[in-house]
Amino acid sequence: MKKIYALFLCFFFIFQANTGFCAQFIEGFEDIPLLSGLKQSPEGTLTFGNEEAGYTETTLVAKKALTFEKVKLFYTEALAQMGWARLSSNNTTFSFLRENDILEISQTQKHPLKITISLKSKN
Repeated sequence: MKKIYALFLCFFFIFQANTGFCAQFIEGFEDIPLLSGLKQSPEGTLTFGNEEAGYTETTLVAKKALTFEKVKLFYTEALAQMGWARLSSNNTTFSFLRENDILEISQTQKHPLKITISLKSKN
């Protein structure tokens, strides 16, 4: 049992070191992780809709030097593990699809890095 526990801890720390993953999630998004080095804007999260269709949007700001490429790499890896499939990508925006939801991540400012994350129901 101790070996299994030790193996689990090793895997956890290796995964954490490689992806920058942390245990925090973005407020208003039930399972979208918050990349270490980003913080949610104090303006909060915009949400509207009903059970059939909805829209949620928030802004994240870099607390330290962080590039949009690093953001892309982190979310591409992390979201794939959560069942999201990559839809499109360009220099300032990339998006994912899971079931009836589309998640879009866009760079809105370069220095300091500011990104907008939006989740919209496809219905």
